[in-house]
Amino acid sequence: MIIHGVARLAPFAAEAPMEREAELLRELLRDYLPGLRREAARTDKHSLRHELVERENLVEHLLDRLPSGVH
Repeated sequence: MIIHGVARLAPFAAEAPMEREAELLRELLRDYLPGLRREAARTDKHSLRHELVERENLVEHLLDRLPSGVH
């Protein structure tokens, strides 16, 4: 259905794509995390290391909040 020029999916139709998107995002973040950890461990610049560790914490937080796809 279209409301004010924006296509809207019925709630039951949107559920499966959202689960797939969440799982894809989870996979991308899991793939990104090891390289981020390596980069943070190997950098000599303190300010960059701090920024990378903050980013690592954010990625871990997002992974904790994303639905796991397990019912």
